[in-house]
Amino acid sequence: MTTSCIFIFTNLLYISSALKLFQPREIINLLENSCLLAVLVDSDDVFLSGDTEQLLRSLSEVSFHSEPFVQLGYINLKSFRWQNNQTLQTIKREQPSVNDIVLFPKSKVDRTCLLPVKPLKPKVNVYKGSRSINLLVEFINNYCGTYRTAKGSVSYEGLHREEILKNLFSVSSISDVTSNYVFQEQILMDHVIKMQILEKIA
Repeated sequence: MTTSCIFIFTNLLYISSALKLFQPREIINLLENSCLLAVLVDSDDVFLSGDTEQLLRSLSEVSFHSEPFVQLGYINLKSFRWQNNQTLQTIKREQPSVNDIVLFPKSKVDRTCLLPVKPLKPKVNVYKGSRSINLLVEFINNYCGTYRTAKGSVSYEGLHREEILKNLFSVSSISDVTSNYVFQEQILMDHVIKMQILEKIA
């Protein structure tokens, strides 16, 4: 009995130390480059058990272990306040509860404004699906723009995207001599096609 209690307590301490408790100011800075998935708790002393603990461990250590722009952790819902003293708000204006899983998407850059302005109170998406590793990975991929599987590998869609990006023509990736050659070839081909069309018309 004692051994079992020690084992459970060790597991709880492990998950608490491996995943961070995020503060409002940290989140605003983090969202410039990353998105954040967090479990809402009611204390700074985080102790989770059961399915939620296992899910977070799998997401952190396996599924998104190699994904630097996805952060995972906890938020103390009871003490959480933005700089303007506002509480945590959801995109759909729902009331978040302790033990909810929420996701902060990466901040969108306003291209019309030259001065960088950080949002005072980013809103979260509340995860409403069943607590399945595959569904949670899909949820994170959809909102974070990532392409991971539950096992941490790049998904088929991600591999396909990488292949397309590799094959995109980039002027910066070729020398001046090569670029001149490419464009001269294109001009010549356009001229040949036009001549063939004129011959057919005549």
